Amino acid sequence: RKLLHHRDYVYVPKVFWEHSSSRVLTLEYIPGLMKADKRTITGRGYSASQVGDLISKVSAEMIFRLGCVHGDPHAGNVYIRQNPRTTNHTPDPQVVLLDHGLYHCIGLEERHQFCRLVASAIARDSAATQTYSEFFAGTELHKYFPLILSPWFVLGSDLGPDNIKAAYNNRLPDDVDLEDIARFITGLHKSGANMLGVLHSMGYIRGLLNNLQTSERTQLLNYAEFSCVGLHSDIELQGVPSNMKQKLERVADIDGGKAKNYDDHTVLADVPALHTKYTTQQETEIKKAKSQVNEITAILATLYVGLPMVKRWPRLITAAGRSNGYVWLSGVFTALGTSGYLEYCFYCTWFM
Repeated sequence: RKLLHHRDYVYVPKVFWEHSSSRVLTLEYIPGLMKADKRTITGRGYSASQVGDLISKVSAEMIFRLGCVHGDPHAGNVYIRQNPRTTNHTPDPQVVLLDHGLYHCIGLEERHQFCRLVASAIARDSAATQTYSEFFAGTELHKYFPLILSPWFVLGSDLGPDNIKAAYNNRLPDDVDLEDIARFITGLHKSGANMLGVLHSMGYIRGLLNNLQTSERTQLLNYAEFSCVGLHSDIELQGVPSNMKQKLERVADIDGGKAKNYDDHTVLADVPALHTKYTTQQETEIKKAKSQVNEITAILATLYVGLPMVKRWPRLITAAGRSNGYVWLSGVFTALGTSGYLEYCFYCTWFM
C-alpha cells in the first residue's frame, strides 16, 4: 500500500491484521469490481487499451523501480473499478490488486542489472544485451533470455535464421540441450532475487494484457519508462518476508502474539515516499528510450508491410516508375535504420 500510494490509478486494499492469521488474510471489501477482460471492460464504457496500459504500468513499476513483485497477478487477483477520486461520471479506471500473500523481491544489484538489460534490448545494443543476459541466464542461454521479456527484443539479439526457424517449429535450437535448460531454471530459482518467480509473474501479466489486446508497443513503452527510473532508485526490499506466514510470525514476535498495527513495524516504514515527478535527467532518458521503442515499432512495421512488396520489386519499378520505386526503397532504408536490417529483410524474403 505504501509503495504504490503515490499512484492514483492503482489501489491496494487495507489489511485487517486483527482478523488475519498465518492461513487467512482479511482485506477490506471493495465494491464495484470488474474483471480485467476486454468484453467486461468495454461493456461498461471503459477503454481496453487504457486499462491494459495501467496494468502494464503497475507491473513495470513493481519490477523495475520497486523490486517488489506481486507473486500471483492472475485474473482472479487483478480487477478494475471506477476511480473513486473522479467526481463526474466519466469512465476513469483504477486497478485493484488483491491477494498479497506472496511477493518476489529483487535485490538492488539484480534489479539494476535487469533495468540495464531491458534498456540495452530496447536500444538494440546486442553487446550490452549479451552482457546483462549472461548475468541472469549464463553463457549457454543468454541470447534467448531477452525474448522471454518481449519477442520484439529479437532485434537486439544475435539470433540467426536457424534459431528463429527452431522457435517457429517449436523445438530447441541445435546448440541447446535439456541440460542447459535445467541449469538455467535451477539458477534462476536459487538466485537470491528468485528471478524465476518474477518471470512467472510477468507471464501472468502478459496473459492479462493479451486478453485486453494490449499492444506490445504499450508494454515496451512502460518498460522503457520504469527501467530508466529504476536505475536511479536505491530502494531494496530484499528483507521483506516472501510469504504471509512469515509476515504474521514477525508481527507476533513484535506485538507479543497480537497481529495489530503491522504497518508501524514493517520494514517499509523506512522507505521514503515516492513521487510521480521525475528529475530532468530521468525525463531525458525516458524520452530517449521511448523513441527507441518507436524505432523498433517502425522496423517491425516495415518488415511486416514491406516484405511482400520487396518480392514484387520488379513490378513496382514498372508500374510506379523507376524514380518512385527508389523513393520507396529509400523509405525502407530510413525506417530500418541500418543496411543490416535490410539485408536480413531480403534474406527472409528469398531464402528462409
